Amino acid sequence: MIPDAHISHLIPRRMRIKIPSKRGDSGYFLSIRNLFSQYDGIEKLETNEMTGSVLFLHKLEMEVIIRHAEANKLFRLAETPDSSPLNSTVLSNRITASFNTLNKRLKNFTANEMDIPGIATVTLFGLGMYQISRGRFGAIPWYTALWYMLNIHLKGQSNNPLPEKHPLKRAPKRKRSL
Repeated sequence: MIPDAHISHLIPRRMRIKIPSKRGDSGYFLSIRNLFSQYDGIEKLETNEMTGSVLFLHKLEMEVIIRHAEANKLFRLAETPDSSPLNSTVLSNRITASFNTLNKRLKNFTANEMDIPGIATVTLFGLGMYQISRGRFGAIPWYTALWYMLNIHLKGQSNNPLPEKHPLKRAPKRKRSL
């Protein structure tokens, strides 16, 4: 029988699955690690047999991971209660999907020259500079605009890897053997 699982945490590129019936079963979680460690699109996988959970850091659709687990008889997603992260983030997921669609359209329209984080970066930078030049500290303070600009810029760049010789690029972590 395939054990039931539920999603306890879900945001883009990160999903935590709980499998309560397998709590404490180290062999079971080793089989999950073995199966998913070589799967394209899974960037990192952490299992915790004590809590009965699996954390996926991924570039895949959630459904692809779930189908792969079900096909290999590791777990199946049980019906989720109304209070689960899946149901409580419907609005958030819709906003994210709309934002991503708009961003793709903007990139297509500008031949990948501009995206929403880039426009927000330039706009907030301009607002910050305007506030400084005018000596006015109304609306949002210049330092808040610059802080927002920096964060939006950095988050917008998180999908774009740093060039190979970039000074902020870290050496890849070595995998530890278990």
